[in-house]
Amino acid sequence: MRAQFFPALLFPDIKGENILDLGSGFGSLTMELAKNNSDECRSSWCAECGFRTGSAYTLPFEDYSINVTTCYFMLHHLEDVKFALFKIKRVLKKDDH
Repeated sequence: MRAQFFPALLFPDIKGENILDLGSGFGSLTMELAKNNSDECRSSWCAECGFRTGSAYTLPFEDYSINVTTCYFMLHHLEDVKFALFKIKRVLKKDDH
């Protein structure tokens, strides 16, 4: 059901060179993000658009290197949501506006 409604409601507004989708599950929503960012990810699957297994507590990205982070339906699975959000904030680029 969510895969049916989210692309139309949210994905057109999610743009960026580096998008992190935490808790991507089977990756169907992640692939929708890739399709809607075809300028950055020039094919439906490319070397830069990939999946990694990891932890929200130890994100393997440089500080301020991610444009957008999504985490649909996953925060309730974490033991320490506040710490995970702190880690997400670390990797997000600062708003220039």
